[in-house]
Amino acid sequence: MKNRLWKKWMALLLAAAMTAGAAGCGSKSGGVSENKKNEADAKTEGAEAEESGKKDVTITVAASQSWIADIDRVLAKEFTEKTGIKVDFQLNPDDQYTSIVKAKLASGEGPDIFYCNGGNGMDEYMPEMYFSDLSDQPWVGRLKDWAKDAATYDGKIVGLDMWSVDGWGMLYNPDIFAKYNLTVPKTFEEFKQVCAVLQENGVRPIYMDGVDAWRQCLWLLEMTTLIEANHPGTLDKLNTPEGKFAEIPEALQATEQIKELVDLGYFGENFMSDPWDSAFDVMANGEAAMVLTYTSFTLELQEKYPDLGAETWEMFPVPLCDNLYFSHNNGGEVKVINKDSKYAEECKEFFNFMTEKENAQRYYDGKKNLVVSALVDVTVETPRSWTSMIENATAGTGMDFASLTPFYNADNVGKAFQDLYMGGRTPMEVLQKIDEDRALMFETTADNE
Repeated sequence: MKNRLWKKWMALLLAAAMTAGAAGCGSKSGGVSENKKNEADAKTEGAEAEESGKKDVTITVAASQSWIADIDRVLAKEFTEKTGIKVDFQLNPDDQYTSIVKAKLASGEGPDIFYCNGGNGMDEYMPEMYFSDLSDQPWVGRLKDWAKDAATYDGKIVGLDMWSVDGWGMLYNPDIFAKYNLTVPKTFEEFKQVCAVLQENGVRPIYMDGVDAWRQCLWLLEMTTLIEANHPGTLDKLNTPEGKFAEIPEALQATEQIKELVDLGYFGENFMSDPWDSAFDVMANGEAAMVLTYTSFTLELQEKYPDLGAETWEMFPVPLCDNLYFSHNNGGEVKVINKDSKYAEECKEFFNFMTEKENAQRYYDGKKNLVVSALVDVTVETPRSWTSMIENATAGTGMDFASLTPFYNADNVGKAFQDLYMGGRTPMEVLQKIDEDRALMFETTADNE
């Protein structure tokens, strides 16, 4: 499957680049439930539903807090008006989502629908135990191949992928680069030179929100394709308990270089207290020149600051280890129906509603952070940030660790890097901690089979 996906995506990404040349906090106690009604409202709605023939049912949808946008709520409300089936979004903190959902599933109190990473990222949630088979659903035939692959487990479609292929790289403010005669760096030394010039002129080189654990895994994540190119078979090995990050030279080199950026002050003096939500404002006001982000970040930035010109901003690959590859996901977040849900049929109705062509188009138009549509009959305008990333990734493209290997857990990896920043771990100890966490997950999964 990996080779098949690689070929498909190489063709798609090259086509995107050619087209561009011719013409991307909830409660810590367990989540926030948004649509809870008081007892009187519930009784009234129940009576109305009974009279109209609509269902008096509430399905719960667990998601990380940053994954649900206004358009999700609008469409959910319309679905309720049409069917009587209410949708209760249960939002969790980004850095706690995975552990909260897994705990609820294990306790038998899991949500009816929950989000998870596609591809091998699904393994962490034990698909054989908790995922419903959706292979016979009417929208499956309209999914693009990559969206099918992202939601396939053991030969079955087990989720709905309406997200988008995207990946992480260095977004930069072209006005600041032009002001100081800076060009896109192609090596780590050139990258440091760019950062030094910016720092000397009072501009923070890179906005990095150190407070958010999940964000810290992204530097190493973007080394995936480089590592596999330099050491073919590494990804296959990492799919087994024998695969170790501590044995990959580029993983160690990249981790050492990240620490070097921190020690040189290129993330800012107080970056460990900076939150992700501030990235938009900091980039818009010119306080920082670069940010490690997803290619669709500019769509959201443009919406928040319409006069900024963010639609012209460009990106380049993370240049640790002189990397010129772009490693992307294979479809982002997949919506899964809990096999234990007593409202599985109602959940399927919700998926059918969301994938209706008109509703799906509205979803992509309103989402503002998706660069490719998962459905063949729905279009998305591809931003310059995406096409420029493809152009600057002169070595090629490929999928990332989160898509191709099990148990690359963003929170666990990120916390190990936070320890690195604070001097609590050496670069090698960071990789060893990642390996220890993965070994435990392999063991836990094996015990449950």
